Amino acid sequence: MKFTLPFSAISIFMLTSCATTMTPQQHNLFAQDYALLRMCSEQGFLNQNLAANGLSLYRNRLNRYKADTNLIDTQVSQYYEQRSSLNSSICNQYAVNLQADLIGEQQRAKSVADFNNALTDFSDSMQKNTEATRKSMDTYNARPKNSSCYSDNLGGVRCYTY
Repeated sequence: MKFTLPFSAISIFMLTSCATTMTPQQHNLFAQDYALLRMCSEQGFLNQNLAANGLSLYRNRLNRYKADTNLIDTQVSQYYEQRSSLNSSICNQYAVNLQADLIGEQQRAKSVADFNNALTDFSDSMQKNTEATRKSMDTYNARPKNSSCYSDNLGGVRCYTY
């Protein structure tokens, strides 16, 4: 069996859901990417740092899903049987896609962190505004009260407190 991968299949399988069950196709794509990572690394076609980052990325993604690890292990073993047809060209394309995927993950993580920081800043600002308003109301309510009374020329007296 020849180990050939079309360009679209070489691209890194993106897992984006939280705690959903992986489809059979997702299991297969994950196994394919994981097998490529391991085989390219073992053959020296992928530097250790990129391989370690890729492995970490895959572990994090797999943890987001309910996956049949036995099925993935079986599929990885099937891909391993094809490793004799692996070449540097396949691994180079895989490395480019893996690096792009890692950069995308970093950018998404930065965007999430930036958004969380903006929410924190907004929350802090609202809390400060609320505190300032409360202090202003306390100051207004604590001011000395003055009363002014006058006769309305009809035998009544009107008083105002300010």
